[in-house]
Amino acid sequence: MASLHATRLRRGLGLAVLSVALAAGVHAQPPEAAPEESAPEVLEAAEEAPTTAEGEGDTSFFDEEPTPDDEGDGDTEPPPEGAEEDDFFDTHGRDDVESRDVRVRYFVEAVRIQGNTRTRSSVIRRYVPYERGAVLDPEDEELETLTWRLRGTGWFDEVSLRLEPGERRGWVVLVIRVVERNTIAVGGLTFGISEGVQATRDTSVDLLPYVGFTLTESNFLGSGSSLSASVLLSSRANGFRLEHEHPRLFKRDWSLRSAFFYHRARQYFGNDPLIDAGECDPDDADCLEEIAARNAVVFYQRGGVVLGTGHDLGASTRFFLDWQGEMVDLRSRPDAASERFGSMVRPIDFAIEDGLSFVSLVRFGLVYDRRDDPVVTTRGLHVRFTGELSHPVLGSDYDFVRTQLSVRGWVPLPWGHTLRLSLFAGGVIGQAPFFHQFHIADLTDLVPGRMLEMQLDRRRAPNFFGTAIAPMRVEEVAARVDVQYELPLYRSRKGLRALDLYVNGGLLLLADWRDLRVAVPGYEGAARLPVDLTFDIGLRMDTRVGTFQLGFSTLLGFLDL
Repeated sequence: MASLHATRLRRGLGLAVLSVALAAGVHAQPPEAAPEESAPEVLEAAEEAPTTAEGEGDTSFFDEEPTPDDEGDGDTEPPPEGAEEDDFFDTHGRDDVESRDVRVRYFVEAVRIQGNTRTRSSVIRRYVPYERGAVLDPEDEELETLTWRLRGTGWFDEVSLRLEPGERRGWVVLVIRVVERNTIAVGGLTFGISEGVQATRDTSVDLLPYVGFTLTESNFLGSGSSLSASVLLSSRANGFRLEHEHPRLFKRDWSLRSAFFYHRARQYFGNDPLIDAGECDPDDADCLEEIAARNAVVFYQRGGVVLGTGHDLGASTRFFLDWQGEMVDLRSRPDAASERFGSMVRPIDFAIEDGLSFVSLVRFGLVYDRRDDPVVTTRGLHVRFTGELSHPVLGSDYDFVRTQLSVRGWVPLPWGHTLRLSLFAGGVIGQAPFFHQFHIADLTDLVPGRMLEMQLDRRRAPNFFGTAIAPMRVEEVAARVDVQYELPLYRSRKGLRALDLYVNGGLLLLADWRDLRVAVPGYEGAARLPVDLTFDIGLRMDTRVGTFQLGFSTLLGFLDL
């Protein structure tokens, strides 16, 4: 028995020694493969890659040699055979990555542009936030933002991004494919007559037609520059505005904007006013006829220039800074005029200096644009704030501050329709000329709005609620909130690309600061608040030659409500 126990003990000691020896041998065995290159070494190699000087355009580090797509043919070499995208972008298996909640990241080797036949590749690359050697996360919102920014230019019908394997493991090529659209478009088309048709009973007023439009090239010669010309033609108001914007003048993303405009027009004040006509310009045969009608009329002309710049503050935010100088010539106005204001009669303030005067102002603005498409928008947010300062120190005869805020949001509905929510608010403090104040025609859809800051129609807006907004025409405070329901009727890639039916309804406010503090005499209760209703229903068409909107309110422009 003792010998049996001794034998078992020797066998146990031998097995223990053998296990220790095997374990030591396994740990001492050299690795089968060398370790991969570390991230710092990859970045160091990226920094040693050749780069070009700032401003060389298409010869950036993304294309160290000229490539066909820089010339617009959009051809690039296909990815290497056998390069499985799923295997490359998930080398450790998706199940393992998801179980450990690890986000895969790569290094940018190059950027390729495909599908561009007119737009220069260097122009598109200005919107790309990645440089060679930059870390790219496929789940990062920066990629979606890049798509939104390119769609927001209005140059493309479609924008898609994809990643292809690079020459080294862990490096990728970002491929941007675009489908271009026509960038020469007609917009702002407006036409009508100066009075509602029921006004033909008034023999002292002629029904005179007007027509206006804006012609824009938003991508001149594929350079990203925009050219715009707006024209208004009628016998009572005519003018034009020419505008140019270059997206990159000094450093990257700094733009240069310039404009020139000239207006010769008339502004209508008062509702059935009492007028001291005084003397009219003998060269203007319509002067006495206009003054003897239902309004006090100011005849004027103005011309000026705009110079400005802008810069991107982020993927979706941009600021701009402008200087505007203009000369105003008051040709004729009544010596004095008054109007009924509620239960009282007050003099009309024409808000313009006699003779020749000058306006010099500085304008600052911020724009946040997160729309999926600038023309046929189905989701996103657009916010615009502007502030203007005019002061004698700037060489101006007018001293005022004007601020404006516009917010629009598009919400896609589950059944394919879109809901648009809009808010506008603005205020003027100081002595601003009437064309820099807020007009009822700009707030309501039920009378023709101004074009090029010139009034097209003399009529007052309807007053559905019977409030103190009735005498308001040109005031210091304005606001509007509305909801628009948009129903897509047709989509195509041919001549008529989109046709939508829309229904809009909202509330508007217009008053002077004093009218908000002290109620207009003659109104009681809720009627003292100068608010009213506005609505519209119509069709919006996006075509290869521009975007056009035909609204029910436009048809009402031919009637005297």
